[in-house]
Amino acid sequence: MDKRIDRREHKTLQALHAALMSLLLRKKYEAITIQEIIDTANVGRSTFYAHYSNKDELWRSGFKQLEAKLRETQSKPDPRNLKGGDLGFSLAMFEHAREYRNVFRALVGRRAGAMAITQIRLVLTEIVQDDAGSKGIVEGIPQELAVRFIVDTFVNVLRWWIDQEPRLAPGKADLLFRRLVQHGVRGRL
Repeated sequence: MDKRIDRREHKTLQALHAALMSLLLRKKYEAITIQEIIDTANVGRSTFYAHYSNKDELWRSGFKQLEAKLRETQSKPDPRNLKGGDLGFSLAMFEHAREYRNVFRALVGRRAGAMAITQIRLVLTEIVQDDAGSKGIVEGIPQELAVRFIVDTFVNVLRWWIDQEPRLAPGKADLLFRRLVQHGVRGRL
């Protein structure tokens, strides 16, 4: 069954997501109630429950949208990389993080921050695994290890970049990530 979302429904879903994001800037995730979300979004309780069973489901829906956006980016050839779409998700993810940098910073050290990193890891693991499955990653290295390395490296660069109060443009952070993945760390450790 193809469930298409009309414009009005799309606006409602965006309003609910935006409400949750704005509340996260002021409160801990655990303290946010559905009533606060629907009041902030200016929608009714029945409208909320027509789309989500709880606030966790609303939270996860944002990551589903992010995954769709990253998959679309991943499928496009990237002129910075000889293998086409390899690591194509990375710049889009840095740009997304810049767009939501205040939310990312507000989540640091909170349960919701750990939840966000977990969801980001899951999304990126799926994307990298799918891409790796079709192309292979590095000869002689188990695919699972290579996928974990790429995702963990990305998450570490993302966290470092956010901690630096994104003074670097997303493109520069992306370049650092790509260099780490493609060339590793050279020199003495």
